[in-house]
Amino acid sequence: MEAGQQLKHFVLVHGACHGAWSWYKLKPLLESNGHRVTALDLSASGINPRQLDDVRTAYDYSLPLIEVLASLPPEEKVILVGHSLGGLNLALAMDKYPEKVMVAVFVTAFMPDSLHGPSYVLNQFLERTSAESWLDTQFSPFGDPKHPITSMLFGPKFLSSQLYQLCSIEDFTLATTLIRPGSLFLEDLAKASNFSNDGYGSLKRVFIVCCEDKAIPEEFQQWMIKNSPTVTEVKEIKDADHMPMLSKPQELCHYLLEIATKKPKLASAPKHNLKMEAGQQLKHFVLVHGVCHGAWCWYKLKPLLESAGHRVTALDLSASGINPRQLDDVRTLYDYSLPLIEVLASLPPEEKVILVGHSLGGLNLALAMDKYPEKVLVAVFVTAFMPDTLHGPSYVLNQFLERISAESWLDTQFSPFGDPKHPITSILFGPKFLSSKLYQLCSIEDFTLATTLIRPGSLLLEDLSKASNFSNEGYGSLKRVFIVCYEDKTIPEEFQQWMIKNSPAVTEVKEIKGADHMPMLSKPQELCHYLLEIATKYA
Repeated sequence: MEAGQQLKHFVLVHGACHGAWSWYKLKPLLESNGHRVTALDLSASGINPRQLDDVRTAYDYSLPLIEVLASLPPEEKVILVGHSLGGLNLALAMDKYPEKVMVAVFVTAFMPDSLHGPSYVLNQFLERTSAESWLDTQFSPFGDPKHPITSMLFGPKFLSSQLYQLCSIEDFTLATTLIRPGSLFLEDLAKASNFSNDGYGSLKRVFIVCCEDKAIPEEFQQWMIKNSPTVTEVKEIKDADHMPMLSKPQELCHYLLEIATKKPKLASAPKHNLKMEAGQQLKHFVLVHGVCHGAWCWYKLKPLLESAGHRVTALDLSASGINPRQLDDVRTLYDYSLPLIEVLASLPPEEKVILVGHSLGGLNLALAMDKYPEKVLVAVFVTAFMPDTLHGPSYVLNQFLERISAESWLDTQFSPFGDPKHPITSILFGPKFLSSKLYQLCSIEDFTLATTLIRPGSLLLEDLSKASNFSNEGYGSLKRVFIVCYEDKTIPEEFQQWMIKNSPAVTEVKEIKGADHMPMLSKPQELCHYLLEIATKYA
């Protein structure tokens, strides 16, 4: 941060069906300029634990934002940044806590006025939008059958052509793994009182126009600006689609720094040059994440495999990613693995898949392989816990924990949950552990993404210690490939090599130099290359 510039606090508010994750490129750019940034999940969004059935009003939906403003010290004011439907959340928060807001920035966002009801701008938008333009978006009633509310879930065609058309394939893939059903809450907004002139209407507003937005077209953005004469300033981003925080993060950051300071420092972001591999014979990869993570962590690898002609399923295990279950409801490895089990159970009779498991996901692979050996072509353990058939399922984990000092867990949190008489231990990685042990060779954007998406998980040792050995006829009969990550500080190379020696059934070992614990993020091309080799070899 340049001398004389004052630290600001940005609060980033996402749009419908999205979450805090959508700011993963912008957040580190603002932070690199010395500012504090809060990117939050609204209710029933991102990894917020509430479900949409429990969210009845715009206030319910906005509650996490309201709580952030309520928690601020008396003299602190923030810069609110709202995207798309998030503009309505901004308006509600500004009306309730005007003394907490320095300025509000509407990024191609719905911007209400104080002359009409809160639903007015949305209704004007919907009148101008044809039913056909929603493509594969799904609308469904939820809640009280007598007074239903309409939910909305964007389909992949709508995402790719209307929202993400200028974004990278990786960011589109990320979105497909993380969007959740949302709502415009029109039924509630239609009954709500106008936003006040003393609250919302009294505050400075900046509107950022995205000229290539196909979801909220530029003409409608300009209409909203004319409809709100209190707008202080208008800025434009050329060649930005509906998701400028992903398609034009540096330009958006530049404008936000201008708003915060008189002499902004233009942020620079690392650029990725991902090359697609040549096509191979069609296979079906099933990608299984590690503890505290979700399907989102494969967002770079999935499109690389798909571009080579393969089918890819990246799933959220129970109580992970955007899976709706909560950890208190997950008592066993089988419970945790249920989404993977269901994928294998749903396969056509003759179809076999390539299972790819990362970290703790190796145990999910073992369970699935033992239950459905006829469905598995080969299993790939990517710096993953790989059990044997001579010992119980907890053996390898126990060997690992015996070699790990308590201090090495840093700010990881361990807590009991479930039945107080028979508790299970949960685990939640802290930012220090993530940055120094898991993501030390990843980009700042990927580290930031992780901090917005990790959820509490469990090693489920209490269940594994009582479970029977995996069988030689099931798990033990299948081909296994282990991919060693040399710079892994979580599961060190020495322990990866120990697991390989402990499992003589391993068919092949591959190594990725310069890969940390998250090779799908730090070395996606190298990991993809090996998986394509495996797909060809084990046909």
